[in-house]
Amino acid sequence: MPIQRSHIDDYTPDGRFANWLIEVFPGSSLRDLRLAVLQLAYRLSQDDAQDLRGMVVLVDSRIRPSSINNEMSHLRAVLRPDLVDRLVIYNGADALRSYDAPPELLTHEFHGYLKSLITSETSPTRPYGTTPGSGKDAVLEFLILSWLRVDGPMSTADLQR
Repeated sequence: MPIQRSHIDDYTPDGRFANWLIEVFPGSSLRDLRLAVLQLAYRLSQDDAQDLRGMVVLVDSRIRPSSINNEMSHLRAVLRPDLVDRLVIYNGADALRSYDAPPELLTHEFHGYLKSLITSETSPTRPYGTTPGSGKDAVLEFLILSWLRVDGPMSTADLQR
């Protein structure tokens, strides 16, 4: 089944610094991390993104470094080398200092930007519906409310409405 370009075109990373697209990942689900990395890879594979690089920054994640390394190994096995070489996963903003990061990521300017981006993406004061995972939360709240009202069975179309 071919990838639908409209879904790729709808994707917007959380931030951009120089030629880096940045995705802030505040979760601990390996499956959700895989999705975040693949969305970024899809964006980097577009014709207008050949000079871009992608970064996923884990925030307060319980995903083990060995699991992250395994994911990157799996990505190397299935993605074009020129694409996977442009993707990195960092376990927190401070992790950049301990890796062999490119010089533009070792500046105070970048660290200030990244800390600000992480704060804005993980802030509990963001409007409802914009926090990471809020779509799942809204569906769960709706299902619980429906159950409490004894509304009976509900179709996926009802949930989407």
